[in-house]
Amino acid sequence: MGIYHRTRRYYGLLFCPQCLRGDGNAPYFRTYWRLFVMYACTRCGVYLQDRCPGCARPVIFFRVELGRKSALADKPISCCFHCGLNLAHAPAKPAPPAVLANQAELERILYEGWNEQVFYPQFYFVVLHQIIKQLINARPASMALQQAIDTETGWNPTQEDASVRKKKMPIGLLPLQVRIGVIQQAQWLLTDWPYRFVQVTKRYKVTSTPFLYAMPDAPFWYHRVVIENLYVSNGK
Repeated sequence: MGIYHRTRRYYGLLFCPQCLRGDGNAPYFRTYWRLFVMYACTRCGVYLQDRCPGCARPVIFFRVELGRKSALADKPISCCFHCGLNLAHAPAKPAPPAVLANQAELERILYEGWNEQVFYPQFYFVVLHQIIKQLINARPASMALQQAIDTETGWNPTQEDASVRKKKMPIGLLPLQVRIGVIQQAQWLLTDWPYRFVQVTKRYKVTSTPFLYAMPDAPFWYHRVVIENLYVSNGK
């Protein structure tokens, strides 16, 4: 959260203004809005938001009572702790059908598993997270992968934020549009597994290094494809 002297500098909690509005007098922040793979509300068809549109401060709903902890609550927790704007009335931005479809697929995997071979959702998300980390880091070993995915998808995260790939930043704390983009890039690479993955990585001569870096417990279905197709020994 980038806490510095009790001040949060990063944007970690998201919300859907239309969901908060629909809650009426008892708005609440859904636990799944805290997941790094959530970026759109498929129910309302809009992008999630990560900051107050009035003062651009992070969402810190538990600080609404700041300085008044003994008083009865006089405003809902959907109000911004800093400027008081009710986030339930924030303007919502419609998400394109393709974005909603990608988000719906991630939600499906959370509840049902990825496919018949990967029916434990956590293993899919472990791999998704690994690929995302390689798409945003500054390690030279990841450059070939980054260039391959940028070329194939026609987008790269530096278009949204020039500092990406220059500093270490967890995916959950990246600007929302950057997070959405790299999640969708990683989803794209894993689609039609393992055929697209193997085809793209071989075409651009990507080795196994970025895919297995700091990943000692890689799922078998992933590790096997990476080693059989991309591993190059130091002796070659």
